[in-house]
Amino acid sequence: MHRVLIEPGQWDAPLVRLPRAEAHYLLHVVRAQDGERVGVFDGCGGEGVARVETTGGGAALRLEQREPDRRPSVDLCLLQAIPKGKRMDLLIEKTTELGVSEIVPLITERTVVRPHQARQAGRVDRWRRVCESAARQCGVSRVPAIRDIAHLPDVLREGPGAGLFVVGVLDRPAPPLRDVLRAHPRPGRITVLIGPEGDLTAPEIALATQHGALPMSLGPLTLRVETAAIHVASAVGYEYGRS
Repeated sequence: MHRVLIEPGQWDAPLVRLPRAEAHYLLHVVRAQDGERVGVFDGCGGEGVARVETTGGGAALRLEQREPDRRPSVDLCLLQAIPKGKRMDLLIEKTTELGVSEIVPLITERTVVRPHQARQAGRVDRWRRVCESAARQCGVSRVPAIRDIAHLPDVLREGPGAGLFVVGVLDRPAPPLRDVLRAHPRPGRITVLIGPEGDLTAPEIALATQHGALPMSLGPLTLRVETAAIHVASAVGYEYGRS
């Protein structure tokens, strides 16, 4: 069943008129027919079933039923240094499929990609579209929040919030991620800081630990940035379950 994203406040409307982009996707990409049943979700946990009603080149949905909200057993937030090239797109796509709740794109001391201030909003908008597309395809009901690009010290000063806070390290002894997760069986929220190519600097790791981060290792291999993020999201999903 094809899935369509609607606004969270539209569940009480008997007929939901789709914006142009969603109508184009429904009618011209997946070629849904008038009267066809489709899945709907609002990106905040709400999902259900609706029927397509075509309207003069556009499309609307007549909502038929809504499913109970499936909250994740743990919220996973990635504080993610922006990698080079289009790797951030891949990282966001795959971690969305694995159930991440929030991604904060970071500029760190060794971050190579430093979008000009005027271009940052466009970059973040594209990442949000990547999130929506991945969520639509894979069946998750919650679209991760993609925050504005920020500098690591600013994010640490604001604080990672409640729950478990860990930072990946390469050049020093640290317990494996598995052991850190199993020492915290019900964290509610996990915030993971992953550095750029070349890793975080020693002062950055020290600053993170001063703000409560526990160092952890992803094993003896040196993983690409996007591979590290996918590995963490997969491990968290395995350890705590997706919902």
